[in-house]
Amino acid sequence: MKFMKKAIPAVTLLIICAVSALLLVFVHDLTAVDEETAITPEIEAALYGIYGASEEFTVYDTPLGGSETAYVNMSLRGDAGDYAFIIVSNGYNKEGLTLLVALDSTGAVKGIVTLESAETPGLGTKTDSPEFMGQFSGFTIDDLPIELPPDETIYKVRFAKSEVELEALKASQPEVPAAFEWDAITGATLSSNGVYEAVKLAVTAFREVHIG
Repeated sequence: MKFMKKAIPAVTLLIICAVSALLLVFVHDLTAVDEETAITPEIEAALYGIYGASEEFTVYDTPLGGSETAYVNMSLRGDAGDYAFIIVSNGYNKEGLTLLVALDSTGAVKGIVTLESAETPGLGTKTDSPEFMGQFSGFTIDDLPIELPPDETIYKVRFAKSEVELEALKASQPEVPAAFEWDAITGATLSSNGVYEAVKLAVTAFREVHIG
């Protein structure tokens, strides 16, 4: 009996601790923010720098996905019809770049902000410069390069045997639009390509929003 009396306080304390722990877990789960789908202060700052304070953004369910070289990690939609995509892209390092690619309501690139970079300091990180990022301003789905099979215009024109044959080939084939031209950072081709892949994915994702 004396043992039971001595044990009661300890058991009571143990029960209180267990109940408290369960309550803490419940409250944490109830109030926890999923960082994978939350608009962080860093993202808010990037959006503000591009759009200003006139537009509010919310997380948009689709599109996600991508390829082995770049994928959409988060889609954001503004109340004025603009979109922004958080894209993780391979640079010199696998998934070395996390970029916010902002588009206007027509699907043209409005701005790009590097949120995270695991690229080589002083080299691959130069892609963050306004000069490099600025060359993609206005880029749309129409600027994506057209992949032609070997028997199309470009292939035949390259192997024309004379000027007469060249002109005849040009006249008989549909016109091939010029591909969008951009300049990579010298010595940081992989990092530069990573940004370009992110831009291409962003405008493609925008098209999926409006077609789907």
